[in-house]
Amino acid sequence: MIDNPLEQPVPESRIEQIEAFARDLAYGFNKGLWGGVFTRMSEPDEPLILWTEVGSENEISTYLREKWDNYRPEIEIMVHSGYLSQEEQPSRYTLTPKALELLKKPAAAPQVFVSYRRSSSSAFAALVVARLKLADRMISVFTDKDIPLGEQWADLLEERVRSTKYFVCLLAPDTLESEWVRKEINWAFESDSIVISITHNGFRLDNEDDESQEIKEIREKLKTVQVHRVLEENIDNYDDAMNRLVRNLGYSTL
Repeated sequence: MIDNPLEQPVPESRIEQIEAFARDLAYGFNKGLWGGVFTRMSEPDEPLILWTEVGSENEISTYLREKWDNYRPEIEIMVHSGYLSQEEQPSRYTLTPKALELLKKPAAAPQVFVSYRRSSSSAFAALVVARLKLADRMISVFTDKDIPLGEQWADLLEERVRSTKYFVCLLAPDTLESEWVRKEINWAFESDSIVISITHNGFRLDNEDDESQEIKEIREKLKTVQVHRVLEENIDNYDDAMNRLVRNLGYSTL
């Protein structure tokens, strides 16, 4: 499901504003709010006013005024960035496939916390971070390696887990033996985080008879959320797990 970028605030960065404006135009076109061919109704040195032959002229005018006001990117920049193409007829511009591609990712880049045990999943955690950044450089991905020197790291970990949207837990056979991984999982379930587990190296969700009651309870919690399983240690299985994770976060992998 495509989230509504029209409801997102205008980014502060001018570069991000260009992409956000293109995504907004593409979203309105996709929803039938306006067409994909725009006629410029203002002079080059005036705030951008667009009109489309499909939908309501008032719809796009209201949108431009209420959300963007004086922050509208110049139409020449939109053309140069590849989001609009100029037609032969003066002052007419067409939405490009590049603009429509922006709908394949969320309007706002998500926050992700990656929980793992260093002794068994460090390489996998690095792969997760790299793959998410490849999907969208604006994704905020936090791991324990991002804790600044001198920071009260225990408090920071809890704050990060509780405030993140997506909590991704990498589970190897000995992961739940880590006290801090168990704490992070419990914090995630106590908060509004979306918990996504990825198992590898033969981890099983079934309880082990010799485990503590705390670990057994965590296993039961993990059974209630979506689990991606890397059943065999090979590149294809890890790549498939990464693609499923990226799709869970609202991105297309086509």
